[in-house]
Amino acid sequence: MARSIIAAVDGFSLAWLVDGDDEAGYQGLRLFAEHLATLAVPVDESALLGATRDAPESDADAPRLPSPVAPSGVASLA
Repeated sequence: MARSIIAAVDGFSLAWLVDGDDEAGYQGLRLFAEHLATLAVPVDESALLGATRDAPESDADAPRLPSPVAPSGVASLA
């Protein structure tokens, strides 16, 4: 994720230096930010911390998200 962000900022910065088009740079970064937002996944903090707690009745019917799966050939750090 960090490499993607740095590459995008670097690319838009270079384009802005060459073209000087403020609006194009802003729109490009805005669209990239929207793209990143589509990749966001809610985190179950209690699972990360290893805590066990009794879920309230309202959480019992909440859908569970599948665990993220790395594409083949990509090592997962999680």
